Amino acid sequence: MVKRVSIDDVVRQPGQGLYTRSNAESQSEQASHRESQTRGLGEESQDEVQAGAPAETEEIPEDRLSRRERRLLRMQEEDERLAAENVAQQRGVAAAPATPSRAPAPRAVARPTESTEPQSEAQPSPSGRLPRGPALGPRGQAIFERLFGSARTHRPESRRTEAPVLVVASGKGGTGKSFLSTSLSVVLHQQGHKVTLVDGDFGLACDHLLLGVRPKLHMRHLLTGDAALDEVLATSPAGPELLPGAAGVRQMAALPEHEMERFGDVLGQLAAARDLVLFDAGAGLTPQNCAFLCAADHVVLVTQPEIAALTDAYALVKTMAQVRNAPQVSIVVNRTTEPGQGQATYERLQSVASKHAGLSLGFLGSIGDDPLVTQRRLGQLPLVSTDPDGKTAQSIRAIAAKLEERVGPFEVRERASGESFARRLSDHRRLL
Repeated sequence: MVKRVSIDDVVRQPGQGLYTRSNAESQSEQASHRESQTRGLGEESQDEVQAGAPAETEEIPEDRLSRRERRLLRMQEEDERLAAENVAQQRGVAAAPATPSRAPAPRAVARPTESTEPQSEAQPSPSGRLPRGPALGPRGQAIFERLFGSARTHRPESRRTEAPVLVVASGKGGTGKSFLSTSLSVVLHQQGHKVTLVDGDFGLACDHLLLGVRPKLHMRHLLTGDAALDEVLATSPAGPELLPGAAGVRQMAALPEHEMERFGDVLGQLAAARDLVLFDAGAGLTPQNCAFLCAADHVVLVTQPEIAALTDAYALVKTMAQVRNAPQVSIVVNRTTEPGQGQATYERLQSVASKHAGLSLGFLGSIGDDPLVTQRRLGQLPLVSTDPDGKTAQSIRAIAAKLEERVGPFEVRERASGESFARRLSDHRRLL
């Protein structure tokens, strides 16, 4: 049970900032305050005070309160407003919003005295369960809805068709995630699929360099409304479409809620008009990245045989396993140095994930360490275009074939109501 602290219980002590009074201190001060009031009163007033007449509440202008006291006051008002809304929803009556006056006067805060009346406990319903609103409180109810689903209805969404959205991710940076994303997009385009690659490393985008594209606009222009989707999309010399991210833009590191919703709508538009959407996610476990991973139809996790890459890959798998309706995860082991090393690395990761996270992983294949990859210069076409018969290109085509076996045909498919990518991204964003 959370005890609500009134502003009267929070005072400023000289030289020590704010501290909270105990109940004994508050009652002692109130008694001394009443005694000092009765000294200058007449007999009639003294009799009223001794008889228990209520004393006037001390009102303090809001501008004289400290920053913390004003914050506590706002929290108390917000709790009262949410509690009133909960009661109104249970009774089937919508709470009427308060209409502010044109010229509000400076507000005075009344410091209430502690009530000695016992608080009434929440009464159980006929089914034996406590009502969720008053029992949990406004903030507890918000946490309950985030974890177990909200009783409030979302905006109605009709059935629609969307192509699968595949997210290519990695636990740590430097595993070859962007190399695989760009190479897969080129291979799938060569096979006749209409594919769009989305550079999801918003603040440190590099896919345009690997595809030989020099975009004039990027994701930031799209999310702020300065450019339309068709203006931002760029066609690479190798064939696939690219939605470029931004490099060195601080605002893209953590998108606000309305820009995340805007981005979900954009990806929904792409998925409705393409055969496949490849999303090159940023490395790490930021809430923004986790929301994209959990909203995907399938996750391709790129790792390497080294222990640091495997440890970070397992951390990502464990995080996804804790979310309801987690997507399927497939493993690609990059930069192997000997035959069978990729399979052995996958089996180690699968064993740990199955035992400790309860998540089954798939294996798409491995890519051998190729010096031609590291010798590529910026602006050159991908290796799968310039050396289509090389061992790296063959490995990537084999990975693309196994990926289609696990995901299904790369084509638009009908989605149930509420199962669009934008809706899934919004739900996971609120949860995380």
